[in-house]
Amino acid sequence: MAEGDAKMRQLSAKQKETLVNYLYARPEMQKGKLTPTYTKVVANTLWEEVTTTLNSIPGGAIKTSSQWNKTWRDLRKNVKNKVSKEKKFRNGTGGGPPMPPPTTESDKTIDEKIFEILTPVAVEGNLDVPDPFVISEDITWDINKEQLDDLHTASEVKATVLANKGNIEHNITKKRYTKSSRLRDSVKNNEKFLMISKQGISSTQDYRQRKLQILQNHYDKKHEYYQEKLQIFKEISGILTEILQ
Repeated sequence: MAEGDAKMRQLSAKQKETLVNYLYARPEMQKGKLTPTYTKVVANTLWEEVTTTLNSIPGGAIKTSSQWNKTWRDLRKNVKNKVSKEKKFRNGTGGGPPMPPPTTESDKTIDEKIFEILTPVAVEGNLDVPDPFVISEDITWDINKEQLDDLHTASEVKATVLANKGNIEHNITKKRYTKSSRLRDSVKNNEKFLMISKQGISSTQDYRQRKLQILQNHYDKKHEYYQEKLQIFKEISGILTEILQ
């Protein structure tokens, strides 16, 4: 088959499983934030490595490393939307029957791994997971749109929970769920999302405080630089004045 035809193929189940498992084992790749140890060179090397592996899987898509990176971001976004929809249906606010289960157990496992990566609680206390807010000593940082989306993921979950809080309480009061197991699952999931929301608030506040501190230090250094520069110009002016006299 021609290379052009290979590029038109869709992501295969095997490629999806391989990609997710590869990143699941490498927390530093999951959000793409650079650190002193996870540098641009390291990131490019790892993505080239997984690209070679993915492109060698028969019957799958052929992509560049940047395209596979985008595929990973799309998978995360799809799982996030799927979890949000399932929650709405579970709470009786989706306007229809409950969402059907995954087609296969393997799909469910892969999606659960992606959701675990998206969940701040899943990495709480794990010293091997890099700090999501990487700020360099040169007062430079690289926060792209995808990273900002990740930062506010938990906050968006909180907004969803609060928006449906009245419906959740109403459903519980009316005993809309006749099976006790469904009621327990609903309460358990609500508690889980509330916990994620608290983590999101804390993370956002920490990020803003640290960024403000970095900006303050940056402007202090600039002020000090211009003060020194002004003093040098004054000294030069004094020397020139003496020469002219």
